[in-house]
Amino acid sequence: MNRWTVAIRVDDPAAAAAAAAAWAEREWVARVALLVPVEAAESLPPGVPADVRRVPAFLPGRELERLISDMAGEYLALVEEPVAAAPEAGFPERLVAAFEHLGAGCLYSHWRREAPDGAVETVFAPPFQPGSARDTFPWGPLTAWRRKAVAAALDAEGPLAPTRWSGLAELRLRLARAGAVARVPEPLYRVRPPAGPSTDRHFEYLMHEHRDRQAELETVFTEHLRRTGAWLPPPAAPLPPTGEFPVLASVVIPVRNRARTIGEAVESAASQRVDFPFNVLVVDNHSTDGTGAVVEAARRRHAYVHRLVPPLPGRGIGGCWGLAVESPLCGRYAVQLDSDDLYAGPDTLQRMVEGLRAGGAALAVGSYRLVDRDLNELPPGVIDHREWTPANGHNNLLRVEGIGAPRAYHVPALRRVGFPDVSYGEDYAAALGLSRIWPVARIFEPVYLCRRWEGNTDSGLTSLQQALHHEYKDYVRTLELAARRKMAGSEE
Repeated sequence: MNRWTVAIRVDDPAAAAAAAAAWAEREWVARVALLVPVEAAESLPPGVPADVRRVPAFLPGRELERLISDMAGEYLALVEEPVAAAPEAGFPERLVAAFEHLGAGCLYSHWRREAPDGAVETVFAPPFQPGSARDTFPWGPLTAWRRKAVAAALDAEGPLAPTRWSGLAELRLRLARAGAVARVPEPLYRVRPPAGPSTDRHFEYLMHEHRDRQAELETVFTEHLRRTGAWLPPPAAPLPPTGEFPVLASVVIPVRNRARTIGEAVESAASQRVDFPFNVLVVDNHSTDGTGAVVEAARRRHAYVHRLVPPLPGRGIGGCWGLAVESPLCGRYAVQLDSDDLYAGPDTLQRMVEGLRAGGAALAVGSYRLVDRDLNELPPGVIDHREWTPANGHNNLLRVEGIGAPRAYHVPALRRVGFPDVSYGEDYAAALGLSRIWPVARIFEPVYLCRRWEGNTDSGLTSLQQALHHEYKDYVRTLELAARRKMAGSEE
Protein backbone atom coordinates (compact mmCIF):
# COMPACT_ATOMS: atom_id res chain seq x y z
CA MET A 1 0.00 0.00 0.00
CA ASN A 2 1.19 3.50 -0.84
CA ARG A 3 1.85 5.38 2.38
CA TRP A 4 1.26 9.09 2.88
CA THR A 5 2.40 11.85 5.16
CA VAL A 6 -0.21 14.54 5.78
CA ALA A 7 1.05 17.98 6.87
CA ILE A 8 -1.61 20.41 8.07
CA ARG A 9 -1.28 24.12 8.72
CA VAL A 10 -2.96 24.92 12.07
CA ASP A 11 -3.22 28.50 13.33
CA ASP A 12 -5.81 27.84 16.07
CA PRO A 13 -4.51 25.39 18.72
CA ALA A 14 -8.09 24.51 19.68
CA ALA A 15 -8.67 23.11 16.18
CA ALA A 16 -5.55 20.94 16.16
CA ALA A 17 -7.09 17.69 17.39
CA ALA A 18 -9.97 17.77 14.89
CA ALA A 19 -7.62 18.68 12.03
CA ALA A 20 -5.38 15.71 12.80
CA ALA A 21 -8.24 13.26 13.42
CA ALA A 22 -9.70 13.85 9.93
CA TRP A 23 -6.63 12.08 8.53
CA ALA A 24 -4.96 10.06 11.30
CA GLU A 25 -7.31 7.07 11.17
CA ARG A 26 -7.00 6.50 7.42
CA GLU A 27 -5.14 3.26 6.80
CA TRP A 28 -3.07 4.81 4.03
CA VAL A 29 -1.78 7.63 6.26
CA ALA A 30 1.54 6.81 7.93
CA ARG A 31 2.12 10.14 9.65
CA VAL A 32 0.25 13.38 10.40
CA ALA A 33 2.32 16.49 11.04
CA LEU A 34 0.84 19.74 12.32
CA LEU A 35 2.53 22.91 11.09
CA VAL A 36 1.95 25.26 13.99
CA PRO A 37 3.15 28.87 14.25
CA VAL A 38 5.93 29.17 16.80
CA GLU A 39 3.92 31.50 19.01
CA ALA A 40 0.92 29.10 19.13
CA ALA A 41 2.74 25.81 19.69
CA GLU A 42 2.75 26.07 23.49
CA SER A 43 -1.06 26.34 23.52
CA LEU A 44 -1.72 22.99 21.85
CA PRO A 45 -3.99 20.69 23.89
CA PRO A 46 -2.50 17.37 25.06
CA GLY A 47 -3.09 14.14 23.17
CA VAL A 48 -3.15 15.52 19.62
CA PRO A 49 -2.63 12.48 17.31
CA ALA A 50 0.14 14.05 15.26
CA ASP A 51 3.73 15.21 15.18
CA VAL A 52 4.03 18.92 15.86
CA ARG A 53 6.40 21.09 13.85
CA ARG A 54 6.94 24.67 14.95
CA VAL A 55 7.18 26.72 11.76
CA PRO A 56 6.96 30.36 10.68
CA ALA A 57 3.76 31.61 9.07
CA PHE A 58 5.20 30.77 5.63
CA LEU A 59 7.34 27.74 4.96
CA PRO A 60 10.94 28.90 4.35
CA GLY A 61 12.89 26.92 1.77
CA ARG A 62 15.01 25.02 4.27
CA GLU A 63 12.02 24.19 6.49
CA LEU A 64 10.19 22.82 3.45
CA GLU A 65 13.18 20.64 2.60
CA ARG A 66 13.22 19.24 6.14
CA LEU A 67 9.50 18.50 5.98
CA ILE A 68 9.96 16.54 2.75
CA SER A 69 13.03 14.65 3.99
CA ASP A 70 11.07 13.54 7.08
CA MET A 71 8.17 12.14 5.05
CA ALA A 72 6.97 8.65 5.90
CA GLY A 73 6.24 7.09 2.53
CA GLU A 74 6.45 8.42 -1.00
CA TYR A 75 3.60 10.96 -0.94
CA LEU A 76 2.79 14.15 0.95
CA ALA A 77 -0.61 15.85 1.26
CA LEU A 78 0.05 19.44 2.32
CA VAL A 79 -2.89 21.45 3.70
CA GLU A 80 -1.45 24.93 3.31
CA GLU A 81 -4.35 26.96 4.69
CA PRO A 82 -5.78 26.86 8.23
CA VAL A 83 -9.03 25.15 7.22
CA ALA A 84 -10.77 21.93 8.22
CA ALA A 85 -9.93 19.64 5.29
CA ALA A 86 -10.81 15.98 4.82
CA PRO A 87 -10.23 13.57 1.91
CA GLU A 88 -13.05 12.39 -0.30
CA ALA A 89 -13.43 8.74 -1.29
CA GLY A 90 -10.71 7.72 -3.72
CA PHE A 91 -8.34 10.51 -2.65
CA PRO A 92 -5.12 8.46 -2.49
CA GLU A 93 -5.90 6.20 -5.45
CA ARG A 94 -6.72 9.01 -7.88
CA LEU A 95 -3.65 11.02 -6.89
CA VAL A 96 -1.27 8.06 -7.05
CA ALA A 97 -2.60 7.21 -10.52
CA ALA A 98 -1.90 10.78 -11.65
CA PHE A 99 1.57 10.72 -10.11
CA GLU A 100 2.39 7.44 -11.83
CA HIS A 101 0.93 8.05 -15.28
CA LEU A 102 1.61 11.78 -15.64
CA GLY A 103 5.06 11.74 -14.09
CA ALA A 104 4.00 14.58 -11.82
CA GLY A 105 5.73 15.82 -8.71
CA CYS A 106 3.05 18.29 -7.59
CA LEU A 107 -0.70 17.78 -8.01
CA TYR A 108 -3.74 19.87 -7.20
CA SER A 109 -7.43 19.31 -7.82
CA HIS A 110 -10.96 20.60 -7.65
CA TRP A 111 -12.42 20.51 -4.16
CA ARG A 112 -15.71 20.88 -2.30
CA ARG A 113 -16.49 23.77 0.03
CA GLU A 114 -18.97 23.09 2.83
CA ALA A 115 -20.93 26.09 4.10
CA PRO A 116 -22.13 26.44 7.72
CA ASP A 117 -25.70 25.71 6.57
CA GLY A 118 -24.59 22.40 5.02
CA ALA A 119 -24.63 23.55 1.41
CA VAL A 120 -21.77 22.13 -0.65
CA GLU A 121 -20.18 23.88 -3.62
CA THR A 122 -17.58 22.45 -5.98
CA VAL A 123 -14.63 24.81 -6.37
CA PHE A 124 -13.01 24.47 -9.77
CA ALA A 125 -9.25 24.77 -10.18
CA PRO A 126 -7.94 26.08 -13.51
CA PRO A 127 -5.49 23.99 -15.56
CA PHE A 128 -1.77 24.57 -15.13
CA GLN A 129 0.05 26.29 -18.01
CA PRO A 130 3.52 27.85 -18.31
CA GLY A 131 1.79 31.16 -17.55
CA SER A 132 0.42 29.74 -14.30
CA ALA A 133 3.89 30.02 -12.72
CA ARG A 134 2.87 32.84 -10.37
CA ASP A 135 2.65 32.79 -6.60
CA THR A 136 -1.04 33.79 -6.69
CA PHE A 137 -2.16 30.75 -8.67
CA PRO A 138 -5.30 29.26 -7.03
CA TRP A 139 -3.95 25.86 -6.04
CA GLY A 140 -6.65 25.39 -3.42
CA PRO A 141 -6.02 24.63 0.26
CA LEU A 142 -4.38 21.25 -0.44
CA THR A 143 -1.62 20.11 -2.76
CA ALA A 144 -0.01 16.67 -3.12
CA TRP A 145 3.69 16.01 -3.61
CA ARG A 146 5.83 13.02 -4.61
CA ARG A 147 9.15 12.55 -2.84
CA LYS A 148 10.98 11.14 -5.89
CA ALA A 149 10.14 14.10 -8.13
CA VAL A 150 10.97 16.66 -5.45
CA ALA A 151 14.31 14.96 -4.81
CA ALA A 152 15.08 15.05 -8.53
CA ALA A 153 14.33 18.79 -8.67
CA LEU A 154 16.59 19.43 -5.69
CA ASP A 155 19.36 17.27 -7.14
CA ALA A 156 19.16 19.04 -10.50
CA GLU A 157 19.41 22.61 -9.20
CA GLY A 158 20.71 22.27 -5.66
CA PRO A 159 19.06 23.18 -2.34
CA LEU A 160 16.26 25.71 -2.17
CA ALA A 161 17.34 29.27 -1.49
CA PRO A 162 17.47 30.28 2.21
CA THR A 163 14.28 32.31 1.90
CA ARG A 164 11.76 33.36 4.54
CA TRP A 165 8.52 33.28 2.55
CA SER A 166 8.97 31.71 -0.88
CA GLY A 167 9.98 28.08 -0.31
CA LEU A 168 6.81 26.65 -1.82
CA ALA A 169 6.85 29.11 -4.71
CA GLU A 170 10.44 28.19 -5.58
CA LEU A 171 9.80 24.45 -5.39
CA ARG A 172 6.70 24.74 -7.59
CA LEU A 173 8.65 26.73 -10.16
CA ARG A 174 11.36 24.07 -10.22
CA LEU A 175 8.79 21.34 -10.80
CA ALA A 176 7.07 23.49 -13.42
CA ARG A 177 10.35 23.79 -15.31
CA ALA A 178 10.55 19.99 -15.28
CA GLY A 179 6.97 19.67 -16.54
CA ALA A 180 6.02 17.95 -13.29
CA VAL A 181 2.99 20.01 -12.16
CA ALA A 182 -0.50 18.80 -13.07
CA ARG A 183 -4.16 19.17 -12.19
CA VAL A 184 -6.59 16.39 -11.36
CA PRO A 185 -9.94 17.84 -12.53
CA GLU A 186 -11.95 15.98 -9.88
CA PRO A 187 -13.05 17.11 -6.38
CA LEU A 188 -10.73 15.03 -4.19
CA TYR A 189 -11.25 16.68 -0.80
CA ARG A 190 -13.66 18.90 1.03
CA VAL A 191 -13.07 21.94 3.19
CA ARG A 192 -15.02 23.70 5.88
CA PRO A 193 -13.69 27.27 6.08
CA PRO A 194 -13.26 28.80 9.55
CA ALA A 195 -16.13 30.83 10.95
CA GLY A 196 -16.09 34.58 10.47
CA PRO A 197 -15.81 36.89 7.47
CA SER A 198 -13.64 35.79 4.59
CA THR A 199 -10.53 37.75 3.69
CA ASP A 200 -10.27 39.41 0.28
CA ARG A 201 -6.67 38.65 -0.75
CA HIS A 202 -6.92 40.22 -4.21
CA PHE A 203 -4.83 43.25 -3.23
CA GLU A 204 -2.64 41.52 -0.63
CA TYR A 205 0.48 41.63 -2.77
CA LEU A 206 0.17 45.43 -2.98
CA MET A 207 -0.04 46.15 0.74
CA HIS A 208 2.93 47.96 2.27
CA GLU A 209 3.33 45.44 5.09
CA HIS A 210 4.00 42.68 2.53
CA ARG A 211 6.68 44.52 0.55
CA ASP A 212 9.62 42.45 1.85
CA ARG A 213 7.82 39.21 1.06
CA GLN A 214 6.92 40.43 -2.41
CA ALA A 215 10.51 41.47 -3.10
CA GLU A 216 11.66 37.96 -2.19
CA LEU A 217 9.02 36.37 -4.41
CA GLU A 218 10.03 38.67 -7.26
CA THR A 219 13.65 37.51 -6.91
CA VAL A 220 12.60 33.86 -7.08
CA PHE A 221 10.33 34.48 -10.07
CA THR A 222 12.97 36.49 -11.93
CA GLU A 223 15.39 33.58 -11.55
CA HIS A 224 12.68 31.36 -13.06
CA LEU A 225 12.46 33.68 -16.07
CA ARG A 226 16.23 33.56 -16.49
CA ARG A 227 16.28 29.76 -16.36
CA THR A 228 13.47 29.49 -18.92
CA GLY A 229 14.92 32.10 -21.30
CA ALA A 230 12.06 34.58 -20.86
CA TRP A 231 13.93 37.28 -18.91
CA LEU A 232 14.39 40.56 -20.78
CA PRO A 233 16.53 43.63 -20.05
CA PRO A 234 14.68 46.94 -19.65
CA PRO A 235 13.00 47.78 -22.98
CA ALA A 236 14.33 50.70 -24.98
CA ALA A 237 12.82 50.43 -28.46
CA PRO A 238 11.96 53.74 -30.15
CA LEU A 239 8.27 54.53 -30.40
CA PRO A 240 6.64 54.17 -33.81
CA PRO A 241 6.00 57.37 -35.80
CA THR A 242 2.96 59.27 -34.60
CA GLY A 243 1.44 60.64 -37.80
CA GLU A 244 -1.53 63.02 -37.78
CA PHE A 245 -4.31 62.91 -35.17
CA PRO A 246 -7.41 65.10 -34.70
CA VAL A 247 -6.59 65.78 -31.02
CA LEU A 248 -3.70 65.05 -28.69
CA ALA A 249 -5.67 62.80 -26.31
CA SER A 250 -8.89 60.81 -26.17
CA VAL A 251 -10.56 59.59 -23.01
CA VAL A 252 -11.97 56.14 -23.87
CA ILE A 253 -15.00 54.85 -21.93
CA PRO A 254 -16.38 51.43 -22.95
CA VAL A 255 -19.87 50.92 -21.52
CA ARG A 256 -22.84 48.59 -21.50
CA ASN A 257 -25.89 49.15 -19.31
CA ARG A 258 -24.44 51.63 -16.86
CA ALA A 259 -27.17 54.27 -16.87
CA ARG A 260 -26.57 54.81 -13.13
CA THR A 261 -22.91 55.77 -13.48
CA ILE A 262 -22.07 56.69 -17.08
CA GLY A 263 -23.24 60.29 -16.74
CA GLU A 264 -20.86 60.92 -13.85
CA ALA A 265 -17.99 59.25 -15.70
CA VAL A 266 -18.52 61.35 -18.83
CA GLU A 267 -18.74 64.58 -16.83
CA SER A 268 -15.57 63.62 -14.96
CA ALA A 269 -13.78 63.31 -18.30
CA ALA A 270 -15.39 66.34 -19.93
CA SER A 271 -14.47 68.64 -17.02
CA GLN A 272 -10.72 68.00 -17.24
CA ARG A 273 -8.49 71.09 -17.38
CA VAL A 274 -5.70 70.62 -19.89
CA ASP A 275 -3.38 72.61 -22.14
CA PHE A 276 -4.12 70.53 -25.25
CA PRO A 277 -7.14 69.55 -27.38
CA PHE A 278 -8.89 66.35 -26.33
CA ASN A 279 -12.14 64.48 -26.80
CA VAL A 280 -14.16 61.77 -25.06
CA LEU A 281 -14.99 58.55 -26.92
CA VAL A 282 -17.82 56.59 -25.28
CA VAL A 283 -18.14 53.14 -26.87
CA ASP A 284 -21.73 52.11 -26.14
CA ASN A 285 -21.83 48.33 -26.51
CA HIS A 286 -25.53 48.16 -27.46
CA SER A 287 -26.88 49.16 -24.03
CA THR A 288 -30.55 48.46 -23.33
CA ASP A 289 -31.09 50.40 -20.08
CA GLY A 290 -31.00 54.01 -21.24
CA THR A 291 -27.23 54.40 -21.17
CA GLY A 292 -27.26 55.64 -24.75
CA ALA A 293 -29.71 58.43 -23.92
CA VAL A 294 -27.49 59.59 -21.06
CA VAL A 295 -24.47 59.71 -23.37
CA GLU A 296 -26.42 61.54 -26.07
CA ALA A 297 -27.46 64.16 -23.53
CA ALA A 298 -23.81 64.64 -22.57
CA ARG A 299 -22.88 64.91 -26.25
CA ARG A 300 -25.34 67.77 -26.69
CA ARG A 301 -23.70 69.60 -23.78
CA HIS A 302 -20.13 68.92 -24.90
CA ALA A 303 -19.26 68.95 -28.59
CA TYR A 304 -16.10 66.93 -27.92
CA VAL A 305 -18.03 63.96 -26.48
CA HIS A 306 -18.67 61.24 -29.10
CA ARG A 307 -20.77 58.08 -28.89
CA LEU A 308 -19.46 55.12 -30.86
CA VAL A 309 -21.57 51.98 -31.31
CA PRO A 310 -20.04 48.71 -32.57
CA PRO A 311 -21.67 47.43 -35.77
CA LEU A 312 -22.74 44.21 -34.03
CA PRO A 313 -23.62 43.46 -30.39
CA GLY A 314 -21.61 41.14 -28.19
CA ARG A 315 -18.16 42.68 -28.25
CA GLY A 316 -15.94 42.40 -25.20
CA ILE A 317 -14.38 45.37 -23.46
CA GLY A 318 -11.22 44.77 -25.46
CA GLY A 319 -13.20 44.87 -28.69
CA CYS A 320 -14.73 48.19 -27.65
CA TRP A 321 -11.26 49.56 -26.97
CA GLY A 322 -10.15 48.35 -30.38
CA LEU A 323 -13.04 50.22 -32.02
CA ALA A 324 -12.08 53.45 -30.24
CA VAL A 325 -8.35 53.17 -30.92
CA GLU A 326 -8.88 52.50 -34.64
CA SER A 327 -11.46 55.30 -34.97
CA PRO A 328 -10.43 58.40 -36.97
CA LEU A 329 -11.65 60.39 -33.95
CA CYS A 330 -8.97 58.92 -31.68
CA GLY A 331 -6.13 61.10 -30.46
CA ARG A 332 -2.42 60.39 -30.29
CA TYR A 333 -2.90 59.20 -26.71
CA ALA A 334 -5.82 57.12 -25.42
CA VAL A 335 -6.57 57.38 -21.70
CA GLN A 336 -8.69 54.91 -19.75
CA LEU A 337 -11.82 55.72 -17.78
CA ASP A 338 -14.17 52.88 -16.85
CA SER A 339 -17.90 53.57 -16.89
CA ASP A 340 -18.15 52.93 -13.12
CA ASP A 341 -15.24 55.16 -12.18
CA LEU A 342 -14.15 58.80 -11.91
CA TYR A 343 -11.00 60.83 -12.30
CA ALA A 344 -9.82 61.98 -8.88
CA GLY A 345 -9.50 65.62 -9.94
CA PRO A 346 -9.59 67.99 -12.91
CA ASP A 347 -5.86 67.49 -13.57
CA THR A 348 -5.86 63.70 -14.03
CA LEU A 349 -5.86 63.78 -17.83
CA GLN A 350 -3.10 66.40 -17.88
CA ARG A 351 -0.91 64.32 -15.58
CA MET A 352 -1.47 61.09 -17.51
CA VAL A 353 -0.62 62.72 -20.83
CA GLU A 354 2.48 64.35 -19.34
CA GLY A 355 3.66 60.86 -18.42
CA LEU A 356 3.69 60.02 -22.12
CA ARG A 357 4.83 63.43 -23.34
CA ALA A 358 8.04 63.04 -21.33
CA GLY A 359 9.13 60.73 -24.11
CA GLY A 360 9.96 57.10 -24.68
CA ALA A 361 7.06 55.40 -22.88
CA ALA A 362 4.29 53.59 -24.74
CA LEU A 363 2.20 53.29 -21.59
CA ALA A 364 1.73 55.53 -18.55
CA VAL A 365 0.04 54.08 -15.47
CA GLY A 366 -1.32 56.05 -12.53
CA SER A 367 -2.53 55.04 -9.09
CA TYR A 368 -6.08 54.83 -7.78
CA ARG A 369 -8.13 54.94 -4.63
CA LEU A 370 -10.70 52.23 -3.91
CA VAL A 371 -14.08 53.74 -3.00
CA ASP A 372 -17.68 52.63 -2.67
CA ARG A 373 -20.67 53.88 -4.66
CA ASP A 374 -20.77 57.02 -2.50
CA LEU A 375 -17.01 57.62 -2.83
CA ASN A 376 -16.16 56.53 0.71
CA GLU A 377 -12.70 54.95 0.83
CA LEU A 378 -12.54 51.15 1.04
CA PRO A 379 -9.59 49.11 2.30
CA PRO A 380 -6.80 48.87 1.33
CA GLY A 381 -7.23 52.44 0.09
CA VAL A 382 -4.63 53.61 -2.40
CA ILE A 383 -3.39 51.06 -4.95
CA ASP A 384 -0.09 52.42 -6.25
CA HIS A 385 1.85 49.36 -7.48
CA ARG A 386 5.09 50.52 -5.91
CA GLU A 387 6.46 47.05 -6.55
CA TRP A 388 7.19 48.35 -10.05
CA THR A 389 10.81 49.22 -10.82
CA PRO A 390 12.25 50.55 -14.11
CA ALA A 391 14.83 47.75 -14.08
CA ASN A 392 12.53 44.75 -13.58
CA GLY A 393 8.90 45.89 -13.61
CA HIS A 394 8.33 44.52 -17.11
CA ASN A 395 9.52 41.07 -15.95
CA ASN A 396 7.71 41.10 -12.61
CA LEU A 397 4.48 42.05 -14.41
CA LEU A 398 4.24 38.40 -15.45
CA ARG A 399 4.04 37.43 -11.76
CA VAL A 400 1.49 39.93 -10.44
CA GLU A 401 -2.21 40.32 -11.19
CA GLY A 402 -2.19 43.64 -13.03
CA ILE A 403 -0.35 46.83 -13.86
CA GLY A 404 -2.70 49.36 -12.25
CA ALA A 405 -4.98 52.19 -13.34
CA PRO A 406 -5.62 54.52 -14.98
CA ARG A 407 -3.69 53.69 -18.12
CA ALA A 408 -2.70 56.06 -20.92
CA TYR A 409 -1.53 54.56 -24.20
CA HIS A 410 0.62 55.84 -27.05
CA VAL A 411 -1.87 54.99 -29.78
CA PRO A 412 0.53 54.09 -32.64
CA ALA A 413 2.25 51.60 -30.30
CA LEU A 414 -1.09 50.29 -29.02
CA ARG A 415 -2.32 49.72 -32.57
CA ARG A 416 0.64 47.40 -33.11
CA VAL A 417 -0.08 45.35 -29.96
CA GLY A 418 -3.88 45.52 -29.90
CA PHE A 419 -6.50 44.33 -27.41
CA PRO A 420 -8.02 40.84 -27.33
CA ASP A 421 -11.81 40.99 -27.75
CA VAL A 422 -12.62 39.81 -24.22
CA SER A 423 -13.96 41.41 -21.06
CA TYR A 424 -11.40 40.11 -18.59
CA GLY A 425 -7.63 40.50 -18.80
CA GLU A 426 -7.75 42.57 -21.99
CA ASP A 427 -5.92 45.47 -20.33
CA TYR A 428 -3.33 43.12 -18.81
CA ALA A 429 -2.66 41.53 -22.20
CA ALA A 430 -2.07 44.93 -23.79
CA ALA A 431 0.20 46.03 -20.93
CA LEU A 432 2.31 42.87 -21.20
CA GLY A 433 2.76 43.32 -24.93
CA LEU A 434 3.66 47.00 -24.65
CA SER A 435 6.05 46.52 -21.71
CA ARG A 436 7.92 43.83 -23.64
CA ILE A 437 8.97 46.40 -26.25
CA TRP A 438 8.74 49.91 -24.78
CA PRO A 439 9.24 51.59 -21.38
CA VAL A 440 6.36 52.23 -18.99
CA ALA A 441 5.94 55.51 -17.08
CA ARG A 442 4.42 55.49 -13.57
CA ILE A 443 2.53 57.99 -11.41
CA PHE A 444 2.50 56.84 -7.80
CA GLU A 445 -0.01 59.38 -6.48
CA PRO A 446 -3.75 58.56 -6.75
CA VAL A 447 -5.34 60.25 -9.76
CA TYR A 448 -8.35 57.95 -10.18
CA LEU A 449 -11.30 56.68 -8.13
CA CYS A 450 -12.16 53.01 -8.63
CA ARG A 451 -15.68 52.28 -7.40
CA ARG A 452 -16.42 48.80 -6.03
CA TRP A 453 -20.13 47.99 -5.87
CA GLU A 454 -22.54 45.16 -6.50
CA GLY A 455 -22.88 46.06 -10.18
CA ASN A 456 -19.20 45.65 -11.09
CA THR A 457 -18.58 43.16 -13.88
CA ASP A 458 -16.25 41.12 -11.64
CA SER A 459 -18.57 40.89 -8.63
CA GLY A 460 -20.50 37.75 -7.68
CA LEU A 461 -18.66 35.39 -10.02
CA THR A 462 -19.20 31.65 -9.63
CA SER A 463 -16.27 29.34 -8.97
CA LEU A 464 -16.39 28.13 -12.58
CA GLN A 465 -16.38 31.70 -13.92
CA GLN A 466 -13.41 32.54 -11.72
CA ALA A 467 -11.56 29.45 -12.96
CA LEU A 468 -12.22 30.46 -16.57
CA HIS A 469 -10.89 33.95 -15.86
CA HIS A 470 -7.76 32.48 -14.28
CA GLU A 471 -7.32 30.13 -17.23
CA TYR A 472 -7.56 32.96 -19.75
CA LYS A 473 -5.20 35.26 -17.90
CA ASP A 474 -2.68 32.43 -17.55
CA TYR A 475 -3.01 31.81 -21.29
CA VAL A 476 -2.14 35.48 -21.85
CA ARG A 477 0.97 34.98 -19.71
CA THR A 478 1.82 31.75 -21.55
CA LEU A 479 1.62 33.55 -24.88
CA GLU A 480 3.71 36.43 -23.56
CA LEU A 481 6.36 34.10 -22.14
CA ALA A 482 6.73 32.51 -25.58
CA ALA A 483 7.03 35.93 -27.22
CA ARG A 484 9.67 37.00 -24.71
CA ARG A 485 11.68 33.81 -25.14
CA LYS A 486 11.66 34.42 -28.87
CA MET A 487 12.74 38.04 -28.38
CA ALA A 488 15.46 37.07 -25.89
CA GLY A 489 16.78 34.46 -28.32
CA SER A 490 16.89 36.93 -31.18
CA GLU A 491 18.83 39.43 -29.05
CA GLU A 492 21.59 36.97 -28.08
